[in-house]
Amino acid sequence: MSKEEQAHELIREKIQAAEVRNNLQSLRAENSQLRAVIDFQKAQYKEMEAEYRD
Repeated sequence: MSKEEQAHELIREKIQAAEVRNNLQSLRAENSQLRAVIDFQKAQYKEMEAEYRD
C-alpha cells in the first residue's frame, strides 16, 4: 500500500471513529430520555396505586 493509500485509509478510519462516537452520544441521549419517561411513568403508577388503595 502506498503512503497515499495509507493516508486515505487512516482518514477513513478516523471518520468512522467519529461517526461511532456521534452514534454513541445519540444513543446515550436517547437512553436518558427513555429513562426519564420510565421514571415519570413509575411515579404516575405509584400515585394511581395509592389512590386505588385509599
